[in-house]
This record gives sequence, C-alpha cells and structure tokens, in this order.
Amino acid sequence: MVRGPGYADRFVALDMLTAVVVAVAALTALATGRGAFLDVGLGVALINFVSTCAFAAFLERRRGRR
Repeated sequence: MVRGPGYADRFVALDMLTAVVVAVAALTALATGRGAFLDVGLGVALINFVSTCAFAAFLERRRGRR
C-alpha cells in the first residue's frame, strides 16, 4: 500500500484494507453479541465511501490539468 506504483493502486489497497476492517467488525459483533461493533463497521464503511468519492474527484481534477 505504501509503495504502490500509482495513487489509484494505493487507494485500492486502502479500500481493500477497509473492507477487511468492516468484515472483522461484523464478525466480532457476531462472536460477542454486541451491536456496537456493527456501528463501528458502519462508521468505517461510510468514511471509506466519502474518502473514495473525494479521491475520485481529486483524480478527475488532476487528469484535467494535463
């Protein structure tokens, strides 16, 4: 993730890492029976969605300058 060939590759790696975190939060909620872990997973997923949209806008603006 740190040494990816480009910005997009690094961000895809970050998206995959976030998906793993959401899955771990969901599995932890199932294992412990506490719904708070689902809230954590939902929060992480929402932050990831917003950051993906912002990064896509950044790449579009950067592409327009070339």
